Amino acid sequence: MASIIRNVAKRTNVSSAERQQTRDPRVQQMLRRLGARVKLLRRERDLTQEELAERAGLTSKFVGEVERAESNPSAASLARMAGALSVSMGDLFEADPDIIPVPAATIVDLHEKFHALGLVLGGLARPEPSTATDSEADAGNGARAARPRGNHRKP
Repeated sequence: MASIIRNVAKRTNVSSAERQQTRDPRVQQMLRRLGARVKLLRRERDLTQEELAERAGLTSKFVGEVERAESNPSAASLARMAGALSVSMGDLFEADPDIIPVPAATIVDLHEKFHALGLVLGGLARPEPSTATDSEADAGNGARAARPRGNHRKP
């Protein structure tokens, strides 16, 4: 029992900086963008962290942690912040500048073309069926019949 308490105590003593270092870099980047977006929206509305926290039913400490990307907020917390800022949850997530929107028709067209290409390539990978004359020619040349390879044992 004492070891469990020590392990829990160790986990709670981990600083936010240490938690940030163990996160996936992509997650950390997303949290930084989210925090910057929350901060921008809050400032556009002339709200302090305390005022946003009060409106959202959260603590100002938590709002500050989100803005500094020190916390990974739950969907419920994001919904509360979005409501307090009078925006949708989607508005909290700024569009990634590296992502270029592609029309759905283009994606469907490309999918169909890749499928057709796969069928063509699949056909090229299959050997052509041998004809009787090929088998007779191989037998006349003294060619051995192909044996199955692998760990096949004779019964």
